[in-house]
Amino acid sequence: MNGVSKNVLRTRCGTVGKAVSVVFWCSAAIALYMLCVTVWMSIQPAGDFSVQSLRLENLADTVSYGFFRRSIYLHFGHVAFSEAGLANTKAVFLLGSWCGGAAAAFRLGALWNVRAVFREIQREGTPFTPRTSRAVFGTGACILAASLTLRTVLPILYSAVGLSTGFSNPYSLDELLAGSVVVCLGFVFRYGAALQTESDETL
Repeated sequence: MNGVSKNVLRTRCGTVGKAVSVVFWCSAAIALYMLCVTVWMSIQPAGDFSVQSLRLENLADTVSYGFFRRSIYLHFGHVAFSEAGLANTKAVFLLGSWCGGAAAAFRLGALWNVRAVFREIQREGTPFTPRTSRAVFGTGACILAASLTLRTVLPILYSAVGLSTGFSNPYSLDELLAGSVVVCLGFVFRYGAALQTESDETL
């Protein structure tokens, strides 16, 4: 009975792993397309770019957007752009695009690591291996990096080069919590892998 249950669960893990692989490769194709679009936009004239910053009395309520030919837009969050930022719309837009690309790369890294977890289960028959624990930890680290790139690093870059006068809400509590939980699970899997190795050596 236990053998049947184990085989069923392993088959389900294989099915989920295949679905994750499809999502990964589709996401990779989209990311590659967006990279090509960003490179193409980099050589377009500055007049094709515009930035709108809806400034209110409270910085937390300020919302800014960037547009490329009114067909592609970026949401910059709660960033208040300075006069220099509003005058250099191409730089503002492209800096946001490249940071968005970096965040997309981290998300792909997270999917790659999740994919590696299911592949390891199919190969070894157990989720408790050193490679799986590293993949789970890497997933959490990539989630954290993707969130911080857009929420924290990008606004700091805008401020550092004088394109903004300030920003608020530099992090997403939900994303940070999710990434932290997965990182903690990486340590749990590492402990499980150590127990698995000890059990195998005993047998």
